[in-house]
Parts: sequence; structure tokens; C-alpha cells
Amino acid sequence: MKQYKLVEGNLQHQFQQSRAKIQIFGGGFGNGKTTAGVIKALKLAKEYPGSNALIARSTYPKLNDTIRKEFYAWCPKAWIKRAVLSQENVCELENGTVINFRYIQQQGKGGEGSSSNLLSATYDWIVIDQIEDPEISEKDFLDLLGRLRGNTRYEGDDPTMPHTGPRWLIALCNPTRNWFFRKLVKPIQDFQNGIRNPDLLVDND
Repeated sequence: MKQYKLVEGNLQHQFQQSRAKIQIFGGGFGNGKTTAGVIKALKLAKEYPGSNALIARSTYPKLNDTIRKEFYAWCPKAWIKRAVLSQENVCELENGTVINFRYIQQQGKGGEGSSSNLLSATYDWIVIDQIEDPEISEKDFLDLLGRLRGNTRYEGDDPTMPHTGPRWLIALCNPTRNWFFRKLVKPIQDFQNGIRNPDLLVDND
């Protein structure tokens, strides 16, 4: 079970300060979610040098047109050691951190989506843009949680940050009523209203 926190609306500072294992930044169109996710990703890339990270979206065109483009717009050029924008689609930073840009959708038998193209690696942190996209399933989300096994050491000066990992999954989303809302958003809303929902993820450490 994982602790998670829902960040709603234009609460950029609160999102940047969150230390939850699963962080959800949701709100209306154009409120800066993708940019906020990129800024947090750059902070993790710097403070966990040598980390192996995943930045993903549902399909390859959406990945390239949104969060990958935003990443390179914000990432200082002096940080970049090597960038491959096709095939391998990675960005290696001077401090050893590797950002893997991947799409989640992969058609398997019976036409069911699968994230098997992402499951051959162990990640220290993951950012998923537009997790409400219909091509992303609950199974994809759970599979990716299982890949957060990295133990890269933290090299920053903030005592509130995890000493290793950080093993965070950061989900950016627009309003939705699909599985993502039912399984992740509504349970925390119910909890805030004093309603017990069996789908609520909690920290049982």
C-alpha cells in the first residue's frame, strides 16, 4: 500500500512541497500541470544524481508534443550530457541521471493495453502526464508502481526528502470520471468527507 496525496487546482507550491509516495496534481486545462511536473522532475534529477527516471505519456505523439518538449524547454542545456530524441529517446545528464521518455500504450493480445514496454527497468521516480488518457489503464498504473525500486542516494540539503529513491510516482491529470477518478481521486475525497472507501491507498509503514 502506498501513501498518496491529491493536489487540486492551481496549488503549485503545495505540489512542489509534497513528499507523498503518490502525488496527483489535477485541475482544469491550462493550469500549468505539465510545467509543474517538469520542474519537480528537474529537482529530483539534480538532487538524486545517477537516478534512473521515467517520464511517460499514453502515446508516442502525445509524449513528444507535450511533456518531452516542456522538459527540454526548462532543462538547463549545461545539465545535458547526451540527448537521443528518437529510438532510444533518453536524456542523460552530466550528473549521471538518465531520463527515459516512454509511451505507455502498447497493444497486446485481445487489443488490451499493456505497459510491458516499460517493465524491463527499475526506476527511482516516475512522472506520468495526463494519466486520465483513455489509453492508460489501472493495470498500467499498478505495473509502474511495481517498478519503483530505485535506491539512488539523495544529495540535497532538505531533511524532509527520502534518503534514497525517492520512489515517487507523480501523476498529472485533467478532470476525469474514468478508473483514475474512481480508484484514486474519489477515495481521497471520500476520506476528506469522513467516508470510508476501500480503494483508499494508505501508508501502513
